[in-house]
Amino acid sequence: MAKIKEMNIEDLPGVGAATAEKLREAGYQTLMAIAVASPGELVETAGVGEAVARKMINIARNNLDMGFMSGDELLKKRAEIIRISTGSKSFDTMLNGGFESGGITECYGQFGSGKSALAHQLAINALDINEQGEPQCFSIWIDSENTFRPERIKEICEHNNWDPMTILKNIKVVRAFNSDHQMMCAEKIEDLITKEGLKVKLVIVDSLMTHFRSEFCVTPNMDVIGNPKIKNITEYAEGEKVLTHKGRFTNILSTQKQEYEGKIVRIRPAYLPAFTLTPDHSVLAVKRIRNTWYKNQSTYTMKDSSNYSKVFPGKNHYKLFEGYGPDWIMAGTLEKGDYLAYPVLTETKDQDFFLLTDYTTSPFPVSEGKIQVKDFFHGQDVYETILKEYAQDTSKGKMMELSKKHQIPMSTISQWVNGKQKSLDPLTLDVHVPITEESLRLFGYYIAEGHVNDHQVIFTFHVKEKEYIQDVERLMKKVFGISANKEHIEENAYRIVFSHKVLAEAFGNLFGKLAPNKKMPLWVLNLPVEKQREIIKGHWSGDGTTSAWGYRFDTTSKLLAEQIKQILLRMRIIPCMRIDTSGRKKQKYVIEAFGKQLSSFSEQMRLEEHPLTQKRKQSYNHGWFEGDYAFLPIRETKETEYKGPVYNLEVEEDSSYALSSVVVHNCGRGTLADRQQKINKHMHALMKLADTKNLCVYVTNQVMSKPDTFFGDPTAAIGGNIVGHNCLTEDSLIQMHDGDIVPMFEIFDKERVCSVNFTNGMQSVPSKIGKIVVRNDIDKEYIIKTLNRITCSPGHRFFKVENFGIVECEAKDLQEGEYLAQGLALQIEGSVQTLPEIKIREMVTFDENATELIEVGMLGNRGELCAQLTITPRQLRRVLHQNSPTNAENVERLIALGVSEQLRDHTWPYYSGKHQKMQMPTQLSVELAQLFGYFIGDGNFEERNLRFKDERRDVLEVYNALFIKVFGKEGHIRKETKKNCFILDVNSTEIMQLFRKVDSEMISLVSKSPQSHVCAFLKGFFDADGSVDKDSCKVSVSQRDSYTIRLVQLLLNRVGIRANLRRQVHMGNPIFHLTIGDGESVLKYVERIGMSASDKHRRLQEIKQACKKSYTQMMSPIKRKDLWMLIESFGIYPSTLMKPRTASYEYVGMRELQKAVEELIKVEKQSKELNFLISLLGGEIRFEKIRKISVKSCPGQLFFDFSVPGNENYFANGFLTHNSQTRIYLRKGKGDTRVAKLVDSPYLADGEAIFRISEKGIIDAK
Repeated sequence: MAKIKEMNIEDLPGVGAATAEKLREAGYQTLMAIAVASPGELVETAGVGEAVARKMINIARNNLDMGFMSGDELLKKRAEIIRISTGSKSFDTMLNGGFESGGITECYGQFGSGKSALAHQLAINALDINEQGEPQCFSIWIDSENTFRPERIKEICEHNNWDPMTILKNIKVVRAFNSDHQMMCAEKIEDLITKEGLKVKLVIVDSLMTHFRSEFCVTPNMDVIGNPKIKNITEYAEGEKVLTHKGRFTNILSTQKQEYEGKIVRIRPAYLPAFTLTPDHSVLAVKRIRNTWYKNQSTYTMKDSSNYSKVFPGKNHYKLFEGYGPDWIMAGTLEKGDYLAYPVLTETKDQDFFLLTDYTTSPFPVSEGKIQVKDFFHGQDVYETILKEYAQDTSKGKMMELSKKHQIPMSTISQWVNGKQKSLDPLTLDVHVPITEESLRLFGYYIAEGHVNDHQVIFTFHVKEKEYIQDVERLMKKVFGISANKEHIEENAYRIVFSHKVLAEAFGNLFGKLAPNKKMPLWVLNLPVEKQREIIKGHWSGDGTTSAWGYRFDTTSKLLAEQIKQILLRMRIIPCMRIDTSGRKKQKYVIEAFGKQLSSFSEQMRLEEHPLTQKRKQSYNHGWFEGDYAFLPIRETKETEYKGPVYNLEVEEDSSYALSSVVVHNCGRGTLADRQQKINKHMHALMKLADTKNLCVYVTNQVMSKPDTFFGDPTAAIGGNIVGHNCLTEDSLIQMHDGDIVPMFEIFDKERVCSVNFTNGMQSVPSKIGKIVVRNDIDKEYIIKTLNRITCSPGHRFFKVENFGIVECEAKDLQEGEYLAQGLALQIEGSVQTLPEIKIREMVTFDENATELIEVGMLGNRGELCAQLTITPRQLRRVLHQNSPTNAENVERLIALGVSEQLRDHTWPYYSGKHQKMQMPTQLSVELAQLFGYFIGDGNFEERNLRFKDERRDVLEVYNALFIKVFGKEGHIRKETKKNCFILDVNSTEIMQLFRKVDSEMISLVSKSPQSHVCAFLKGFFDADGSVDKDSCKVSVSQRDSYTIRLVQLLLNRVGIRANLRRQVHMGNPIFHLTIGDGESVLKYVERIGMSASDKHRRLQEIKQACKKSYTQMMSPIKRKDLWMLIESFGIYPSTLMKPRTASYEYVGMRELQKAVEELIKVEKQSKELNFLISLLGGEIRFEKIRKISVKSCPGQLFFDFSVPGNENYFANGFLTHNSQTRIYLRKGKGDTRVAKLVDSPYLADGEAIFRISEKGIIDAK
């Protein structure tokens, strides 16, 4: 009988030699591999059609014995299995010899349970190291959580007398940044084995589920709509509420963060701000695909993720989507013309009143539904008593005496005695405040134009707004029974004051005290839209404007802007939101209604119809409402590369959360099916690798107390393995290697920081930023004050000197009086910075020939021509016949409209006092840096010019000369009326445009520049806000903005000047002072910076001479007794180099230390202590004395840190601090056991591992 030929993959239908080769290269070498594959995998690998792939799989399955084998065959297969020891005999015994090849072994557990430690041990044991210490095999590590530590491998090797570098060469590590990358890495292992011939024995995936659990995330600069606040996504915590796609607020179940490298998508919708997220993140949207337009016919085809389509008439495009619900669509697939679905608040709860006592904390007594004010405020008896006492004595100071005696503000007494306020507050107030259309309109007035102090509610209107003034008076009287004190202030403002302590406190708590913190209470957002309309109307009356394009609100409160948006959406008005940064001091939020929203807004606000309502054409790109969603067209999508952290939230029940412009899926249980398919495919690739190559696959899975295996619900697992210990607050200022100084929360976009190499003379070097850590589980913060100030977690590490060496010390162990390392005179070269391009407006005049050319070539009348130019008909007549100048752009426009090109030959440049010849710098010069400093200190943006004020005319003349030198533009100096100061106005739209463009980054541009630019900037800043002490050798500067003054302090440090920062409260407002007090720093200031004012310059020269004669010196961190003993060890009498002091003089001065070191060097004796002192004196760090340490509670505070591989340190607020890194502390347990304790790690939680770890690796506990 003939022998039946065994079937192979070439015998399958559609498989030729070329296809078979592709299949074998991809690992499909047997019929079994084909039989268990999916059709999609074969289509992708072999390039065959799906029908052929299915036929191949069916025939392979029909011709195979699908896994049934006899016992002897199984025994032979099991004989080929190899085992990898864990290092622990008891562990190996449990596994019957160790981890087996040919399959996957999963190890799951909570943070710090030892999964990664076991992986390090297995990675070494799998190498089959021979007696000569040479590895015979390879281990592959797919690292998804940055857990691989070569230092740990080195430690184990050294204790086993192996060469670490030889061992590390045989451990191949790849960092996986997302799930697709992780899957691709697993598939590429086949090439390492077949093409490069590596004998791989072990594949580690640590951890398996991280990227499949929460890879679809948004970037850290996105805000999430919460309840009651709107916060950055990085600030949210478990248990807080966020808005979901169902228009309601639900709880956050968990927050997730991970490192990501790859593409992100920036989507800009109409109306609302742009947002960025990863391409695979799902957003609530509707896809639109436009068909071909035929003559006399146009149709649209619309599809969703189910690929269902409909065809509609092309007219009224928004009708296409009626009755058609939005779907979750991946952000990367959205295009211009698609629509985002944004939810309208659906939760409605009407109420008729609120309790005033819910918004007051003062102990006002309540009786029979009334707040009794008499004993807590001004009663009639007090009023009459004060009038009587003042009538008897009207001398100067009497009102202040009465104010102190009766504990009543002097402003109130002044109003009483001058007859401005006769009616008093009611002695009682109703606890129940009615919520009516009138009271809501009153609250709207307050949100727009009101503010409070300790005892007054104040409204400020324009004097022409009499209707609103009378309405507020009437409403306050009707709702609260309060009468007003009117006060006309300045030229156009009218102030209405209601004196009442209870109402002032309640209004402040309900609606915010000042403009930046204005808000609406939560119950307003839940009211029926009919009532909400009234509070919007009140706000519109105060802060609204009618522009040429529509209706506009302005506010400096981000929360209020978002709340107005939510209410307008409920009113079926889609508002346009944007941020206006034109103001120098602070930005504002603009909410506008225009286009198709005009008629609806004017109708609901009961306003006159906007002029554009009838003229406005219906646009095919505007949004519309349907159901509980507003549909917003996408204007632009853009992909960019990104490397840094991304965030996600898991939200209860609705599985979604709303950003400012879009609703995103939280990628939890709702997308489990999609993720399950990906993890199944990944597991199949790993299983095939283990089976066909007979290697061991070890995977880890990080879970909560309820562990999940591979195919359980991965949403139950904890996302991300970051638990940092060394952390700083988000406002800490970090010194970058290029000179830039950035807040800690902006570190995500940076690459290199400035750190110190302690082994190379304590010099500063650029170092790469590693992993970034964010935490909110620290309950105490330490505020450490030297000359600088820093806030950190108790475990954050600083550097100090001990026994002639640098040691680390945690914040909680520091003592006042100790010295900490700080940066001073860092050698940062900097580079000249490029400025944004600003086009200068040029003016020209025409000669007689030009006039003739224009009149000959002019099409239509002058009115039609001027509509195409930047000029009116009257101006055109003056330009043609009276030789008036015009913008040079009009020349090109005229030529484009048909005028002869000869026109260019008959135009002449025009310059005058108004139109001066200017130049616009392209790079930041030293002079411009000085102008920037002066502008930040004393400059302001006016409507059409820059303005500076100074009491010294000679200072303004200096800066006027700088403007002439830099821009060729002369300003105008004048004396301000009735004030002892002068004003410099620089009238130039181009100069103002440049200053506006760089306004937010002026200090950043300077800090990245050479030191000469930094000194010039500081001179400008001190010219504006600085002073020279008349009685002592001190220079100081003051500023209300703490961020600016802290940056200036660090710039002073950079040029070697020490300055003390302190805070003072003046009239209820904080003021920050920088004082340069030590002689050496004052000398440097005089020589390198100086001041422009003649009187201050003379005083600085006097101080300079005094400082040169001063004996004061900066202190060092070296203790006198330690230096004394060191000098003795060199055979020198210490008293010859050091002046004997009492025990109260604990530390040595820098001059004294310098002198001692110079003499010790002459001895020519080798000493590590002397080498340390030489590095200390020549390095770029100085040690400052701790003046004060404070400890405060900080529940929920965000703390940040990042790793700096190599030097492991960076500068924050001038302090040199240690970064977060993994450390393993070994201690002895009971008897002779060894226990590994993981501490100060951003990757593993504190605590003891459940297995024993020694210096040699994992061993048994005997």
